[in-house]
Amino acid sequence: MKGWGLLWPLAFQLALVVYLAWMVRQIKRGKESQDALLDELVPGAACRWFRVQLSRPEAFSRRLKWLPFEGCGLLLDDGDTVRIVSELRDGQRLDQRMPKQGLQIEWAGGSALMARSHWLRLKGQGGELMVSADVGMNARASRDATADLFRSLLPGHPLPAQASGDFAIDKNRAAAITTGVLLALLVFAGVDAMANDHELLSETAFAVVPLFGELAILPLLGVLLALPVYWGLRRRRVPVAESAGLTFLLAVAMAVASVPVAKRLDQLLAPAAQPVAYRLVGAALLQPLQPGPPELRFPELKRYWAQFERGSEHSFMLVHGPLGLWQLDRTPLHEKTRSFYAGDDKASRPPAAASAAPGVDARASSGRL
Repeated sequence: MKGWGLLWPLAFQLALVVYLAWMVRQIKRGKESQDALLDELVPGAACRWFRVQLSRPEAFSRRLKWLPFEGCGLLLDDGDTVRIVSELRDGQRLDQRMPKQGLQIEWAGGSALMARSHWLRLKGQGGELMVSADVGMNARASRDATADLFRSLLPGHPLPAQASGDFAIDKNRAAAITTGVLLALLVFAGVDAMANDHELLSETAFAVVPLFGELAILPLLGVLLALPVYWGLRRRRVPVAESAGLTFLLAVAMAVASVPVAKRLDQLLAPAAQPVAYRLVGAALLQPLQPGPPELRFPELKRYWAQFERGSEHSFMLVHGPLGLWQLDRTPLHEKTRSFYAGDDKASRPPAAASAAPGVDARASSGRL
């Protein structure tokens, strides 16, 4: 499993590089086809035109997609008809006309986890299309440019609140709850790290999830747990960027709090701490007399353990619960080591200066005038 643990990050990075290279290539091809349409349609045309990204409704509604758009093209507005022309990634040419009479335009917001653009839904006699101002994958620039496109197509029509200002997390219940949960997890992890005297001895001994301790598995578990949260936020009208940010922060908070939560849960479900006998076999290294418990290492307490002979036996209080964790209650050990080092410090302190001889000035005996 250790070999796979090293290969997972490398494979992920390689896949990410390949994906980014493919995405850059697709965007470049879209721009080239868009420029060709400009040379073909715009010269001599008595209309306003806009560079746009577009997608058909069935592609737009997919939760996961390689790119948030199907093609780059042009939107031409001659006052009576809106015409949208594009060369799609699959090679098809899309040329759709929608009379402005009866045309419905809705603000659709963001589209997917990887999207950084804002969209309009156009419904008319020619069908339905999703359109976004083509300004690249910049969320704020896309929102502003798409809002300008909305104003141009529907002059005098008020912008939706989502299009005219930044999203306020505290105004959305789902976003506020998610923020509260992730903050609570971080606070719990910080407080528990200071208050819990039980040291986790074995992270890979989970009985129900044996691979929990494999660091290569944690990113995958984080993604699997985060995606439902992301989709839940999106269903409750949280914008794409905010949904992705909150989901990422929640995944980080869950990773930070996972071990403290597991330790507390195992302590709650386990019987009381039991004494376990150990034998000192090396420098601050102890092994259990009976198979099962893990060995104990105390590299920070070498001076303390140096006072004992090898082969000496010592008892420790361990907690072993249904999750399969082994936890050491360090409270008794803290008391012993604190007393040892306190006495050691006193012994190493230089003795007080002897009392001055009778008839001799104490200041003179100390070398001071």
